[in-house]
Amino acid sequence: MARKPLPENTSMSHVSVRLDPAILARIDALVPAFSTKWRTAFRSDVVRALILDGLRLAEARAKPSKSAKKGGGDGE
Repeated sequence: MARKPLPENTSMSHVSVRLDPAILARIDALVPAFSTKWRTAFRSDVVRALILDGLRLAEARAKPSKSAKKGGGDGE
């Protein structure tokens, strides 16, 4: 997964998390899938990609459905 260049006025923040060994092993198992012949992916590359994919899924789930927007199905 190629990184997109950041705009000049944007900075990234550092975030630390604690993960159990089983989760880290699953992340490490994905490193080859994120590596290219020019660059071996780092664990942080995989974690970043997983967070972005997970955010997209969570945001899609959090959007109210069309029936909820129209007030349908809640009895009010």
